[in-house]
Amino acid sequence: LCGYLCHQGKIRFIIPILLFILYWGMLSFITPPVALGAFAAASIAGASALSTGFKAMRLGSVIYFIPFFFVLEPALILSGR
Repeated sequence: LCGYLCHQGKIRFIIPILLFILYWGMLSFITPPVALGAFAAASIAGASALSTGFKAMRLGSVIYFIPFFFVLEPALILSGR
């Protein structure tokens, strides 16, 4: 969808949008109920998987805002003015 809209000239800044999608995909590693990274760490540590997932989400709460900064200010990824 993003490629089609960019090709039609409807979206000018495709790189920030693709980084937004990629970044949110990577956040699934610390966000429950998926939290693959947190669940793997919990099994190694012998801790509760769900509490470890919520702890990882709480510690990484700042990174939920970074994708929005990519789209709102493309100069952060060197593709804007």
